[in-house]
Amino acid sequence: PAPLSKIYIYAIANVPNPKNMTYTWVMDDSSSTHEGPEQSGAGLDAFSFFSYSSPDFKHEIRVTAHNEVTGESASASLNIKTLLPETYIYSYPENNYGRIIDGKISMYAGEENSIMARFFYFNSQSANDFEIKWYVNEETAENTGSRPEIFPINITSRTKKGIEIPMKLNVKNKSKRASMFEETSTRFGITVK
Repeated sequence: PAPLSKIYIYAIANVPNPKNMTYTWVMDDSSSTHEGPEQSGAGLDAFSFFSYSSPDFKHEIRVTAHNEVTGESASASLNIKTLLPETYIYSYPENNYGRIIDGKISMYAGEENSIMARFFYFNSQSANDFEIKWYVNEETAENTGSRPEIFPINITSRTKKGIEIPMKLNVKNKSKRASMFEETSTRFGITVK
């Protein structure tokens, strides 16, 4: 998750009445404000917290479920690392967005293609949460496609071979859940063959 994301964790106990179990949740990291359990009680099989504000921070969460009737207990732990949001750009060869653009793509003069952006580690629930801006030659470019994350490209037949076209994509999460870290800028280029 991105920094300052709200995280929900659920303990699933394979017993007849899991809500009758006593659950004890402990978060072992410096973001914890308690000495001891963060949450403990009968039926408390869900736990939530906000991820730490800096990227690459690791939360370790432990839960113990105790059955008061049988005296049996079981524990589990989970590590969750905060990550900065990332945007990957894919090229659209042969009707398959399967190739990640790593800096540059090549296209022929007269060729039509499209590129697609995919967003990772953002606090979002919908594609409508994103403000997406494409740039060609450092100028804002209008996306004529029906989906803002897919950008159509048409290299005119008069374009000279060897020309480099700089591209940029800025993505910002504009939802209320977004933290200050939820913005990316991705640069790549098109080389005309």
